[in-house]
Amino acid sequence: MYSKSEAHKYDFLEKNNSLDSVNKKQKEEKSKEFSKDLESSLTMVKDIQKIINNCSHLSEEQKWDYCNSQRYFMKQFLRNLNKKSNID
Repeated sequence: MYSKSEAHKYDFLEKNNSLDSVNKKQKEEKSKEFSKDLESSLTMVKDIQKIINNCSHLSEEQKWDYCNSQRYFMKQFLRNLNKKSNID
């Protein structure tokens, strides 16, 4: 049988371990979420680049609009990459 102080320490350690496992699961979920966001942003950047390169019928203004869209998704990609590195 444990003394009161030993039992208190044991309870504290048990609660701390369960909090650590919850925190670990939350970090894993966030990491998966950021990975999906990273993939989708990068896919959009690549798709827009293909459009810019392969669609010769686009006007300069349309190409400019696509470039601005591509810039937006690249920023999203970099923001998510930065957030993901801060989580890991």
